[in-house]
Amino acid sequence: MFKYVYSVILCIFLFFLVFFSANDFALLQQNETSIYSQNYAGLKIVDWFSIILIALGVINIFYNKFIFVSKIQKSLFLFLIAVLYGILIAIYNKNSLDLNQIGLQTWKYIIYAFFIGLTLINFKFTEKHLLFFVEYFLLLAFIKSSTGLINYFSGNGHNFYFLGKIVFSTVDTLYIICVAYFYVLNRIIFKNNKKYYFIYIIVFLLVILFSLKRNFLLIITVGSLLTLIFSTLKGKAKIILLSLLVCLCMLPSVFYGGIDIDTIFMRIKGINIFNEENNLNKLTSDNGHLDDIYDGIDNVKKSPIFGQGFNTFIERYRVTWQESSTFLHNAYLTVWINMGILGLVLYINIIFTIFRDGFTNFYNTSSENKIIKLFLMQISVSIFIDGIAFAPIYTFPTIFNIIIILISIVILLKIKKDSKLGEYYGK
Repeated sequence: MFKYVYSVILCIFLFFLVFFSANDFALLQQNETSIYSQNYAGLKIVDWFSIILIALGVINIFYNKFIFVSKIQKSLFLFLIAVLYGILIAIYNKNSLDLNQIGLQTWKYIIYAFFIGLTLINFKFTEKHLLFFVEYFLLLAFIKSSTGLINYFSGNGHNFYFLGKIVFSTVDTLYIICVAYFYVLNRIIFKNNKKYYFIYIIVFLLVILFSLKRNFLLIITVGSLLTLIFSTLKGKAKIILLSLLVCLCMLPSVFYGGIDIDTIFMRIKGINIFNEENNLNKLTSDNGHLDDIYDGIDNVKKSPIFGQGFNTFIERYRVTWQESSTFLHNAYLTVWINMGILGLVLYINIIFTIFRDGFTNFYNTSSENKIIKLFLMQISVSIFIDGIAFAPIYTFPTIFNIIIILISIVILLKIKKDSKLGEYYGK
């Protein structure tokens, strides 16, 4: 009975995360409803759900007198040490401790995500129960994607600067759709799918293309390639499948999307932010992200070992358009500035640990486990790629929570195959 109460609350939480996914930073530029802007009895919705889930999870651990901590959770715990270090450096340097600024406010959501994952993984859920969570998440992502596409094709898409109308503009929403896409693609390729998965994957692809955000164009391309590389398909079958995916995505955008081929080409070309020509071109640069990165490098040089703490003032030498004094379009430079070399190493360690957990013994396991392992690799690669030209994943609490929840679920699915832990969790 106890775990079913937890399940209901978790499902409601996922619903809010998916449908009200814009965080406070995104709201500064885009007009989306957010669970982070709604307060009830002095706390935001995400706070209430997080606290309740963690409390139920802690009670479950004490009741069963057993706790399991995965390697991924251990890497997150180590990163919490770097977060604490960044706060102490901020205090030492007398930085602003305003929790509403980007940076210091995120420590709370990192702690939430860590403990939600830790407590979730210690529930004795059956395999059927765990797969229900995944299917439920996919359905939510599909409904949100479909709604966005309908609005887009009816002329009510989101206005995004010089790109005009697009489907979605916030990182959180697009990240959710990419993650859902990866899982569905893996199921289809490894022939463990349901018929409606083909509808899911077409809708997810259309949303990513019509949103024209280069980070996610690259993420979905690399993630698809990983599926094809590690799949059992050979030779021409892989080439044909990849071509079909591209065609399904491209053709509707040309005829119905109101965006010409040149714009699509320029945005795909603009994936390479380190190309000087791209950096100067309005369609490819988003107004000079490369200069933002160069400014970040210059700020790192001020204290490359110890860092400068959260909410440190980032001096601008080249960028005149950036309004935030604490935001950079590069996750690794941001972490480096805020938490020093310690934070950078531990942040990269999280990404590496997720990838290693997926890659280890990949070829010596069942097709079901390959789907899970490949999914972990794709999540790690997506975090890595997005970090090259955007903020750290933990600054987007919605997708950070969803990723941790999904990782915990797939780890539980893997655990059931383990001879030692399987007895406790139930095979």
